Amino acid sequence: VDWNAVSISEKFHEDGVLKALELPGLWNGSMARWNTIFVEVPLETFNPVKTVEDLLRWEDWLAASRGIDELDVAGISYGGDLSIIYPAFSRRVRRIFASGSLGSFSVIFARCYNAPAHCIPGILEWMDRSDIAGLNAPRPIVFHYGELDTPSPTNASASYNETALPSLEELREIYRAWGADTAVRLIVTPKTHHEMDVPALLDFLGAPPGKERGAV
Repeated sequence: VDWNAVSISEKFHEDGVLKALELPGLWNGSMARWNTIFVEVPLETFNPVKTVEDLLRWEDWLAASRGIDELDVAGISYGGDLSIIYPAFSRRVRRIFASGSLGSFSVIFARCYNAPAHCIPGILEWMDRSDIAGLNAPRPIVFHYGELDTPSPTNASASYNETALPSLEELREIYRAWGADTAVRLIVTPKTHHEMDVPALLDFLGAPPGKERGAV
């Protein structure tokens, strides 16, 4: 990510046009050194993935129209959350790479981080993220964080907070019941924030399940 780069987008509000200055990120496609093409499409054709059901319909389509019956799953931020939730409902997912996810719901509620999708009253009486991720056992699962994605007044993601490592150990306990605790792996990329480690992801995608390099 080039933190000195920005993009300008146009938003429409009450018959007026507003210009917004956006920092680079996967949400707007303006990642540094990427070749990006912006295409305006009709609203009715824009259907971003938001739910587990969206992903299950997508994999059904892949199986029916392309004959693809095995998948590896990767995601960052809210996509990282979906990557540990959705495979629990799927028989096709072989392994999971989740970036910027897994830490406890407790800090989200206590500090009002930007994860309103998880604000279900009383959820911690039933489960936490490690319990949800445990539903994927014994499939190999990698958790990735940027070393600098930690709590600060200006960081609303802060996924690598004080609950990340305890949550990872809770997940390993669940996997241990399956005899698969070594299938839970951790990657922390030095000097990075809330961003995907593309080389680590490519290594994960290119290696046989359970043989990914650079994880502990």
